[in-house]
Amino acid sequence: ACMMIRQVLIWSPQGKLRSSLLCDAIAEKYPYFQEPIAKKHLRDSVRHKLSNRPQFRCLPKEPGDKGKGGYWEYVFKDGSTSSTISWEERQRRMEEGTRKRQMKMAQERGGVVYVNENPAKTTTTATPP
Repeated sequence: ACMMIRQVLIWSPQGKLRSSLLCDAIAEKYPYFQEPIAKKHLRDSVRHKLSNRPQFRCLPKEPGDKGKGGYWEYVFKDGSTSSTISWEERQRRMEEGTRKRQMKMAQERGGVVYVNENPAKTTTTATPP
């Protein structure tokens, strides 16, 4: 669930969302969570992850906002947050993180990692030893 939350927060237009909108966005992207029982479990899991993980930070409600709770944002390792950097920078960081994870997984499996000269088109291939 942390990866789904992170992805939705980073790709959101303002870099921050309320927990209910976060759950709706995840359910929209992953149809399995549109089922009533799965949606309840998703909601509980998202609330638990948001409140217990340091990479998610709650922001206070803006003046004039109605409803419960504030907004949630993602905190990157360098301390910057998803709501304070540009959408383009959030997109770049997300893609960079994905490439790093793919390369690490291929290396852990004893595979070979092929990287093109263009970092935007990194190809990762894992071959059995």
